[in-house]
Amino acid sequence: LAAMAGCLLSLVAVWVLGRVAGLDRKAALAGGMLLLCTPIFVPLSTFVGPEALATALTLLSLACLCHGWQKPGTTLTVPFGFVLAALAGLTGGLFHLLLPVLTSLAFLFWRCSFRRAQKPDGLLGFALLLIVVGCWLAVVMLWQQPQGYLKNLGEHLVTWPINKTTWWKPLALAALGLLPWLAVICGVSWGRVLRTAPADLAASRKEKAGMAFLWMALVIACLLCIPAADMLGAAVCAASLAALLLGKALLRLSPAGAKLFYGIMTLLVLVTSIALVAAGFGYTLDALGKLVHLTLSESQRAAVLGLKALPVLGGIGIVAAVLLGRLVRPAASGGTSGSLLLCAAIAIVLAQPASLMLMPQL
Repeated sequence: LAAMAGCLLSLVAVWVLGRVAGLDRKAALAGGMLLLCTPIFVPLSTFVGPEALATALTLLSLACLCHGWQKPGTTLTVPFGFVLAALAGLTGGLFHLLLPVLTSLAFLFWRCSFRRAQKPDGLLGFALLLIVVGCWLAVVMLWQQPQGYLKNLGEHLVTWPINKTTWWKPLALAALGLLPWLAVICGVSWGRVLRTAPADLAASRKEKAGMAFLWMALVIACLLCIPAADMLGAAVCAASLAALLLGKALLRLSPAGAKLFYGIMTLLVLVTSIALVAAGFGYTLDALGKLVHLTLSESQRAAVLGLKALPVLGGIGIVAAVLLGRLVRPAASGGTSGSLLLCAAIAIVLAQPASLMLMPQL
């Protein structure tokens, strides 16, 4: 129940951030529905962890700060945003604390409005952030062993040595977790986007700067993913921010771009489903490993073969791929809203047997 509540709060936070950033209701809803269909988000409703709640608090903090920094006068949303940033940091780690703060600094620098941060709401918000984090550190150090806690804090939060062999893993996890929706990029009319980009950038320095704030948050989140201690939490937060932009792009696809995107998505779902079926049997699992040049140890091979639900899920995925090809792709020529709704329904139907049959084995 706690995991499902965290996921629900994350979806609400995605919608709120989208609306504050300037998206209309359909685009903000599309971002939430798209996130609901992603492989990185669906398991969060089953496995209990801080990732969903930390992401929700971070997105709500970004929404409050995006609203507050665009107002010329003092507002309550700026202090509230800093408090939420502190709570997000206490829940998920330093990544969730730094993302709203660094995004605010980049946004103020872009608009050349550092004086806005010197107003009472900005100063109060930053003071509240320090007070909340400081009180938590004081309480934890008093109730636990201070030396052991400070050592753990230094190893996991303060010193961030970038491991050259693993720095790319959070970004790769976020990209793979957004599949097949990341293929929306292939259907975007980039010529039209690049023609209007200079005017949009110039306008974002004066008014309608919500989308610029959202882009800055996504870029900074990707950069913070590299040294992040919690790989999954950072990837989920970055994927949630990207889902809003992908949802907006999905609704604006041309008929040709929509057909291209849904064709790629159908192919990806079909290939993944066939791979799941193949992973359920020993001979085909070995052949699949040779095909992708992946060697499994005996324990890993036994663990994969022990997941008896893989062929069932693969079969359901093949049926879903057929539905995507026969129903969704033709419907996309008349608009992507109904197609996205059908894809969300398919994702929910696929998630139920996975939760009931696969999760207990894991």
